Amino acid sequence: MSNSNQADHKFMLRVPSQLASRVKEWAAKNGRSMNSEITFALEKAYPQPPEPESLNKSLALASKEVLESWEGALKALGQDPKGNHQLMRLKKAIDTALKDY
Repeated sequence: MSNSNQADHKFMLRVPSQLASRVKEWAAKNGRSMNSEITFALEKAYPQPPEPESLNKSLALASKEVLESWEGALKALGQDPKGNHQLMRLKKAIDTALKDY
């Protein structure tokens, strides 16, 4: 919701009376003011984009999972993953990326 480090921005909003009634009902059900209910709905509809660092980490972790699956598949086929130069280069790149986290 509202972050104390950020200044609140006020603006006038016109909505159909039926929508206002529904917001009022939901706010009462959830124990919130109408303003808080609308803010909650907007935060849910428009989430904060992830920070680039966390996105990079998520990408590196997902890549590591794919790499480990690939290694497992090669082992299941009786092949040594260390003999696959592309796989080893990819593993080194992922390990290097994850060192930052």
